[in-house]
Amino acid sequence: MDEQEFNEYQISTPDGSRFRVSALDSDQACWKANRYAAEHSILSCRATLSLVQDYAHSPHDHLGYFDLEGYELPSTWSELKAQVSWAREEAVKDAIEHWDYPLHRSRGVFISAKDAKGELLVTAADAWSLASTLKQFRRDLKTLMQDNPELVSVWAVAAVNSASNLEQLNDDPETLTGGKDVLIWHRDYPQGTLDIELDDDPLARTVSNDIGAKLGM
Repeated sequence: MDEQEFNEYQISTPDGSRFRVSALDSDQACWKANRYAAEHSILSCRATLSLVQDYAHSPHDHLGYFDLEGYELPSTWSELKAQVSWAREEAVKDAIEHWDYPLHRSRGVFISAKDAKGELLVTAADAWSLASTLKQFRRDLKTLMQDNPELVSVWAVAAVNSASNLEQLNDDPETLTGGKDVLIWHRDYPQGTLDIELDDDPLARTVSNDIGAKLGM
């Protein structure tokens, strides 16, 4: 049986995200792109598919556009918590994959925030713990946006520590052995009960409403 040859495809989104997948053909490439996007908080959109050339500095072959079925933002507090739980699990898997320690413990879940260009405005090192209630989460969002007017997206950052035994885990663990970020809020997309009133920024709310109308939400 002949060995099947994989091609490399690049996916580009309107917000500037780019990633690659290996696939037998364009149909499989789109399927893999959907899975990658869902796991890496890349929102559903109309994306561009290109075939990557083997030789250096060659332009990619533009194959066309497709509907990327990617990450879906949470619209309720329960959905947000479920996505955070998934991020916690992924953080542990990350630690297991890269370290030989048998024991792992969550460091908690913190918040990071980015602007429209993806630059970090707030990092996990700023110690913004993810709120435990919807009411507090909405308060924190307002505070973050007041302090950072250019804020566009908010992420939950799950991290773990690891150790060889329980004593080490309690007293002197290897820190930040695994982690996972997940997008939990975006300024320009309506998110049901997670929405907040942007009284001091009517333009941003208008943009959000316009996008919601186009999406039929």
